[in-house]
Amino acid sequence: MESLINFTGQLKRYNHPREFKCFVNGKELTATVVGKVDHPLYHIFRVQFSDGFEDDFTYEDEESKLEGEKKEPQYAYGIQNDLIALFMSRRDMEIYVLRTEIAEKETNVWVLEDDYNKDLLYEVHYNGDYRFHMALEGENWIGKTL
Repeated sequence: MESLINFTGQLKRYNHPREFKCFVNGKELTATVVGKVDHPLYHIFRVQFSDGFEDDFTYEDEESKLEGEKKEPQYAYGIQNDLIALFMSRRDMEIYVLRTEIAEKETNVWVLEDDYNKDLLYEVHYNGDYRFHMALEGENWIGKTL
């Protein structure tokens, strides 16, 4: 089925592009999210890969499947669990990407500052899902769920 998504819009570049490791066709690459395309209906991210490929990506609502404008599914597959963490982020938001092994697989863990709840300072995402919040209590970091 052909996509009805219109990828046009003005690119708003991030002051600090978000870089993370990914695998495309079994090869480790660095993906760099350079900005977000201004669009009234979709969150569209411009992503550059260390092999020179560049595309705009968004998620289709019906299937929650990441789609690229240039229709190169191997690139979309390589970053599908990562871009979703950026949906609610601002261009100037503090974001950290940590790489660690989870269930015997190298995984990107996204740590984003929380705009809505000042008591819970950071939210943690990985494998495409929100996992928990972290708060500083005294001198200790405490994990919390909502």
